[in-house]
Amino acid sequence: MDGNHWITVAHSGNSDITNIQIYDSLGQSPSTETLHLIARYVGCRSNHLTVSAMNVQSQMNSYDRGVFALAFATAVAYGHDPTEQSYICNVMRGHVKSCVLSGCMLPFPSTTTCHKPKVCNTIQPTYCTCGYPDDGNVMIECDKCSEWFHEQCIGPSCL
Repeated sequence: MDGNHWITVAHSGNSDITNIQIYDSLGQSPSTETLHLIARYVGCRSNHLTVSAMNVQSQMNSYDRGVFALAFATAVAYGHDPTEQSYICNVMRGHVKSCVLSGCMLPFPSTTTCHKPKVCNTIQPTYCTCGYPDDGNVMIECDKCSEWFHEQCIGPSCL
């Protein structure tokens, strides 16, 4: 990725974050780096994080990725399913501008459709008490429980 890739990350709202949905207008499977960033950001407290890449409307150009990410995030915030929205592309940027000027983010103009059939689930293993994935630094396996912990999380007093 070129570092300018935008996605929307959401979850069901419960406190035990183990299932994440991502909405990507480029329709790409998340890279290992993206999965690590998501796991670190949400602080999963389970030994795995299920990331579902949801099938949403694709952008038709290379410059609307941020606008689509905002549209997906706004849909989620309003309780709408982004996989059921077909956004009216020629008014999306104007909608963002009017929302910024009014100080109120409203759902983007869309028609209802259904993109749902294609969902790609990826399991991202997470470890330790911090719930983060293996980041390439030293990890230590507990002799009692066989769980793995980041060395920096347990500290020298636990060794």
